[in-house]
Amino acid sequence: QQQKDDADDEKSNNKNSESAKSMADIIQDKLDKKINAIRKTFKKTKFGKQVQIVCITANRDGNQAPGQNTQFDHNIDAIHQKSDNIQVLIDAILRTIHISDRKQQSLL
Repeated sequence: QQQKDDADDEKSNNKNSESAKSMADIIQDKLDKKINAIRKTFKKTKFGKQVQIVCITANRDGNQAPGQNTQFDHNIDAIHQKSDNIQVLIDAILRTIHISDRKQQSLL
C-alpha cells in the first residue's frame, strides 16, 4: 500500500509540475507575441526592428508598492528578491547612453 501511495504522490507531483510548465510556457508565448508586436512597431521607426527590449518586473506579486513601507523601500536585497531584471535594464541603459562631461562654467 505504501508503494502505491508513493507512486500516486509522484504522479500527482509530476502532474503539478507539468501544469506549472504549461503555465510558464503560456506566459512565455504571450510575452513573445507582445515582443514581436513591439518589434514590428519599432521596425517602422528609425530604431529598426532590432531595438533592444528588456522585460522587467518591478513588483512581482503586487505587494509592498513603493511608499507603503519605508523599511522595505530602503532594503535593496528585498527589492531585488521581488523584482526581475531591473539590474539588466539599468545595465542596458548605461551601455546605451552617453553622458557628456560638461564643465560647470559652460553655457547651455
